Amino acid sequence: MKRLSYAIFAAVLLTVGFTAAAAGPLYYLNVDLVRGAEGAPQGAVCVPNSVFLPGESMVWRAKVYDSATGAELTAAQIEELGISIAISISDGQNLDLHYAGHPPGANLDYYFTNHLIIPDDEPAGTLTWTATAKDSKGNSATFEPVGQKAGLGLLTIASKD
Repeated sequence: MKRLSYAIFAAVLLTVGFTAAAAGPLYYLNVDLVRGAEGAPQGAVCVPNSVFLPGESMVWRAKVYDSATGAELTAAQIEELGISIAISISDGQNLDLHYAGHPPGANLDYYFTNHLIIPDDEPAGTLTWTATAKDSKGNSATFEPVGQKAGLGLLTIASKD
């Protein structure tokens, strides 16, 4: 009987361990890249874009969702969990995103954003990027644009010429 008890206890521990490991990240991200109004925009602003010219503003926008329910996290949940998001660009730049209402003043929607204005002397080429969300307990989730590993949909800096 004692052996049976140990076997059941071990089976329960293994099941709990596998269930926890299979649970995966607590959050998932939806992130896009748009042309910003700052700088010298050469097209429509606040619409998804992956090709930019020197002088334009690249804006990252992100929302965080609960992986278990699929629900977008509220401002109160983001604050309570201590969630932050950072963008890592393949040229070595890192950018912290900030949670606020948009458009500024109207506050019709809330999400994380930040931007970079492309310097006028930026060489033409492609870059990769990822977004990583972390909370105060060390949990994290990473977003990578679809197709990026295959060389599709890369962040492209085009020449003004």
